[in-house]
Amino acid sequence: MKYLAPMLLMLHLTAWQPYNFYTSGQHTFKVDPILEKRLEGRPEVVLKAFLAKGGTFHRMTETSLPFELCSGDDVYPICSGGWCRSQTLLMMLQKFKSELSLHPSHAARHGYDPYDGEIHRKHNITYETFIDEYEECFGRPKFIRAGFENSDEWEPMLTHPTQEGLAKIREYYTKNYYGQITEGRRVFLTFSANVHVVMYRLAESNESLDNVIVVGFDMEDLISHPPKEWNTYPRSQVAYRAFYDLLSQLIVLR
Repeated sequence: MKYLAPMLLMLHLTAWQPYNFYTSGQHTFKVDPILEKRLEGRPEVVLKAFLAKGGTFHRMTETSLPFELCSGDDVYPICSGGWCRSQTLLMMLQKFKSELSLHPSHAARHGYDPYDGEIHRKHNITYETFIDEYEECFGRPKFIRAGFENSDEWEPMLTHPTQEGLAKIREYYTKNYYGQITEGRRVFLTFSANVHVVMYRLAESNESLDNVIVVGFDMEDLISHPPKEWNTYPRSQVAYRAFYDLLSQLIVLR
């Protein structure tokens, strides 16, 4: 099968943009339509707070060189549901696991974290029952997502949320994911409008972001919506392998 070169593919995908962009100076990222409705979640407010605390945002575009991870980095792979893109990213990063501290994949928008005061996991539940060839492709089941070890306890919050229960879940992600204390760099690798949510949660979870980098890929979920050039169906072995190969050329270890 013929794949497009990674940067050509990123350029090719600019025709499909389900989210709006926000631009301020040198910074551009896609906007989460739910978060931007909140005053404190407006993209200009989020970016200002993130940068004011020392955070660094690095956008990956069709002209970007591969992003370089450094030995000793704490790396956090994130996508909307923690189900396809970040799972493949975490699998790709396994080849560097002796040099990096790898954290679980995280569902920033469609998981349990009530980032805007509500849980939006329902958006992904049915989707996760569809045919999926991740295990056939990589020879192992998907990694457990951050916080999902608490699914039995948190599941009732989907239908009968309480302020106390939502606050408890939010605090879990604040302490155990976004607000972890590490010795070296914390690098959050994420996609599309998740950049907006990740910067928001980081800014509210930390006093300082001096050692934090958010790397944003404009790509949508190519595994579930594979380009026609891949000649395959959603979540197939071919789609997973193609996305893995793409990521391998976009992220390297220095």
